[in-house]
Amino acid sequence: MTRIVNSMTAFQLNMKTLYDIEKQLERALPYMVDAATDVDLKNSFQSILEETRMHSIRLEQIFEMIDMTPSKHISAGIRGIIEDTSDIIINEPSGPIKDVLLAGAARSLEHFEMVNYMTAIDEADNLGLDGVVDLLQDTLDEEEYADQKFAIVMNEDLKKIEDLDF
Repeated sequence: MTRIVNSMTAFQLNMKTLYDIEKQLERALPYMVDAATDVDLKNSFQSILEETRMHSIRLEQIFEMIDMTPSKHISAGIRGIIEDTSDIIINEPSGPIKDVLLAGAARSLEHFEMVNYMTAIDEADNLGLDGVVDLLQDTLDEEEYADQKFAIVMNEDLKKIEDLDF
């Protein structure tokens, strides 16, 4: 664990945590693409995978801006959400119910990312790292948009479930 001695070391730790989050999602999202049956959801997962790769590159740019080598600090939180998502992938039969659960899991992932990016933006702003704030804000905007996309797909799939006879 990194010893926090000032606001810069706190920010650096958050950058390492965000980097771990993005790298974990790069590994998990292909499984979500494969598990989804709804074409819009599958496409959303694929699109988010590409954005996630770009988020990692942005974080690498930030590491360079603050004279750090990119490295990760393990995020138990993202691993827990990914584990819950894996349970859905493994245990639920394919179809609209699984798609709703996957979209909900994706929203959980997005919200976890958003709160971490919001914190990083506040920290960078406090440190006067304006260029870093801009890069982090770009990512946060994309995370918020992704959440909206998953909400739309989830609601569409919920309507499909209502139409099913059980």
